[in-house]
Amino acid sequence: MEHSESIANLATALAAYQATASNPANTAKNPFLKNKYAPLNAILAEVRPELAKHGLSLSQLVTGVDKIGVTSMLMHSSGEWIADTVALTPDTSKGLSTAQNAGVVITYLRRYAVQAILGISGEDDTDGHADKPVDKPAEKPAPMPELTQASAAFKAALDDVAKVAPDEAVAGWRKRGADAYKSGDHLRLQELADELRDSAKPQEDIY
Repeated sequence: MEHSESIANLATALAAYQATASNPANTAKNPFLKNKYAPLNAILAEVRPELAKHGLSLSQLVTGVDKIGVTSMLMHSSGEWIADTVALTPDTSKGLSTAQNAGVVITYLRRYAVQAILGISGEDDTDGHADKPVDKPAEKPAPMPELTQASAAFKAALDDVAKVAPDEAVAGWRKRGADAYKSGDHLRLQELADELRDSAKPQEDIY
């Protein structure tokens, strides 16, 4: 950035402008990124009268040879000024003529430069994710009927065992059942249910 020897008056005037300035309305839509933005003519129509109230004015000059650049200069009635240049290489892949490409780049640079130098924003904040689909959580497939039935049998048998067995033993059974359910092995789950029912049966005394 370049500036005059002193920018004290300009800084004071710019601070006063920003105290009441509002961001321009995003009334246009980017057909590629789908985000909304404030067009250049709307931005200038809004900021010029407010800048004038504080003795400020804005000038934008086109520069460059290989790259197209825009030099934006914010000036104060005292003669103080600040200026900076931003440049961009035209995109020739869109089938536009040289003049059309230049016009697109100039408008684009002017729009961003005027907002940057004044400290305002006329863009939707896409945060790098414009037009990106929202990832939906994957839906879990419904368990097979056989797995559902085996799970119900296992839970019922585990409830019976839990009435008489130590907590450590119940926890072990529960883990084995959970592993079988997660793997979708209904046969193993049914087998565990049968083993639980057998273990819950009162043992006959052997003489």
